[in-house]
Amino acid sequence: LGADAVLTVGTGPVAEQVAEAFGTEADVVIDATPRALDVPDACVRVARRGATVVLAGLKGHGRVAPIPVDLVVDRQLVLRGAPSKGRVATAAAVARLERGDDAVAALATHAFELDRLEEAIQVAAGRTLVDGVRALHVRVEP
Repeated sequence: LGADAVLTVGTGPVAEQVAEAFGTEADVVIDATPRALDVPDACVRVARRGATVVLAGLKGHGRVAPIPVDLVVDRQLVLRGAPSKGRVATAAAVARLERGDDAVAALATHAFELDRLEEAIQVAAGRTLVDGVRALHVRVEP
């Protein structure tokens, strides 16, 4: 969905893996790793000046991930937190979807076949309207 590359961490120092895979000039870096305390640091280190770093991976109650603040300031990075839910909330949402709840189904305002993925992305981003309607939620069906 627009990512130039994706890295699954787990072997070796994260900062080195990220730099090797992506270089050190990313415009947007997203940490979606649960519990991995060293990933936010690596994300900041590969972000270019003025980049956005999205922190979306929950680390766990009371766990603190170190972030190189001097690099954030020097590179004028934008740090954003992404809304995220824990396992209990996710399980409840999946159960509701499995029940076929009409309220949840109504949220999907637009559906596209997989071969129309580019159009679906444009609609989801609000760049394109369908029948004059802005998308609330777009789904892509295989």
